[in-house]
Amino acid sequence: MDYREKELYLLQQIHASQVDPTWENTKDKPFSTIGNGLKVVNNTLLLTGRIIKSVAGGTVEMEAGKYYDITLTNDNALTLTIKPIDDTTYAYDYEGSFDTDDKATPKVTWPEGVNWLHMPVMRVAMHYEFSIRVVNGKKYGIVCAWVKA
Repeated sequence: MDYREKELYLLQQIHASQVDPTWENTKDKPFSTIGNGLKVVNNTLLLTGRIIKSVAGGTVEMEAGKYYDITLTNDNALTLTIKPIDDTTYAYDYEGSFDTDDKATPKVTWPEGVNWLHMPVMRVAMHYEFSIRVVNGKKYGIVCAWVKA
């Protein structure tokens, strides 16, 4: 298995919350645990499971390595910010989700400076999942949406 295949396998395992502990001992791929459910792989900070933080809408300052389960409040507005980063030698992941109601399109303000794969478009009665990665001070994001079941 080459380096890229190992990285893909590891990311799939992390995403499935089934990290294989044998990967920690590979010499060609530095891997260390830094606590709070986070691991560092080749200087990238990754989630190893779901550290779920349930929060009400309004303004949410996100910390790296936490998954935010957000409930929009009555004003149907949400402002997401990223806690300032001091150490730019790592990549930081920010993830979360929220549902919109069936009545009014929500007003969502995303963290400033995110380069989106596709600019998020908010609609009523949808479930949204987002992921933002900060690498070398640059922010990259993706948002997926599904009709609420």
